[in-house]
Amino acid sequence: TNLENYRLGRAIVNVLNQTHAKFADKFDAVQIADEMADGLLKARTKSNEQKVFHIGNGNNTAEIVKNILDQDAKLPVIPTGFANYDSVFSGLPDCGVVVLAATSSSGKSLVANQLALNIQDQGRDVLKVSLEMPIEQELIRILSNQLKIPISRIKNKKLTKDEVLKVAKGYKKLVKKSKFLDNRLSVISPSDDMSMRQVLMQAKPYDYDVIIIDYISLLAEEPGVEMWKHLSNIARQAKQYTMTNKCLIILLAQLDEDSNKIR
Repeated sequence: TNLENYRLGRAIVNVLNQTHAKFADKFDAVQIADEMADGLLKARTKSNEQKVFHIGNGNNTAEIVKNILDQDAKLPVIPTGFANYDSVFSGLPDCGVVVLAATSSSGKSLVANQLALNIQDQGRDVLKVSLEMPIEQELIRILSNQLKIPISRIKNKKLTKDEVLKVAKGYKKLVKKSKFLDNRLSVISPSDDMSMRQVLMQAKPYDYDVIIIDYISLLAEEPGVEMWKHLSNIARQAKQYTMTNKCLIILLAQLDEDSNKIR
């Protein structure tokens, strides 16, 4: 709308003015770039006004209740593809933040990969941010999963000629299926530190249905901020993004083996 366009334009001008004011004889270009990215992300995601819902005078919740009671309406969930979980919970919420936490080497990344593939098979766009593995290892896991060939055989180049042909054909089939579903499974494996706001800025143009971050302790830390506060900020940024962009963000986290707390 014209009002939203005007609001966004003013926010951009404010970011530019604030940035210009910080240039002097000595300046930190990296810090300025981060602050610009943060300001632009807030401009893209911040609503002009939060709607207030009323029960009683000025009632405006009737349509919402009607949708809640409509037994034929589509559930606001995304099936995980894991039958036992879906039979109880129907799936994960299609909008919000979910934390998947476990101790080190417990299979979080494998579960996340399977989850990403299962969700993509439903025709949804999925982004996986792999902060622990390069793209080659991520693709090896995907190909191993889909073609039922052990990871070690692909990784260590122990494939037979028939298996090489099978993997090549399987990869082409995966691409073809995704094009037929008109969706994508994307992977970001950054070579440098990447903050939460940088992840969200990069994801924004693609309108992903699901974003999986593996894992949050590896996101770039904010200078001078304690870890608990840093993790809290990540969760807050994720929540704000999902509410505005109507998507699901899954945050993988490490659990301390002794205290069972996220670290």
